[in-house]
Amino acid sequence: NILGKSLDGVVVYQGARRVDAAEIKLMEHESVRAVFLDREVVGNTLSSVVFDSYRAGWDMTQYLVNLGHRKIYYIQGAGDVYDSEMRKRGYIDALKANNLEFREDFVMDGLFEEQFTYNTIKTFLHFHSANVPDAFICGNDISAIGCINALKAEGYRVPEDISVAG
Repeated sequence: NILGKSLDGVVVYQGARRVDAAEIKLMEHESVRAVFLDREVVGNTLSSVVFDSYRAGWDMTQYLVNLGHRKIYYIQGAGDVYDSEMRKRGYIDALKANNLEFREDFVMDGLFEEQFTYNTIKTFLHFHSANVPDAFICGNDISAIGCINALKAEGYRVPEDISVAG
């Protein structure tokens, strides 16, 4: 469809199906105008908008630390999504810079989805009610909504009992 030239340009977001290097080369060869979101691609007709997800993870963690939180969990997005990995790296580095503990079991899957995150938090609270964190950082706002709803369903007040950030 893109190569059919029935459009002026395309915005490519790296979701479930990744545009591979051969497809990018073909798009450039055919002079397709494209902007890639969250993936650095540069060419004569190709460009990128890359978010500073590392900084977002760092800043959000630092904000929660400044509020007095010491036990902060991270709800990551889908597997190898750039945003999720960079936000997680920023989160880990900010914890370490503040001499706070990081453990792999502080990281949970949310897949950037409300219902999946809701189920993850409900399950966590059911099996680990004695190990609840001060705050959750969620990979995106949709996951934060799922987290908040799960916490409220279990009787927690947000932000009075547990802070949640997306």
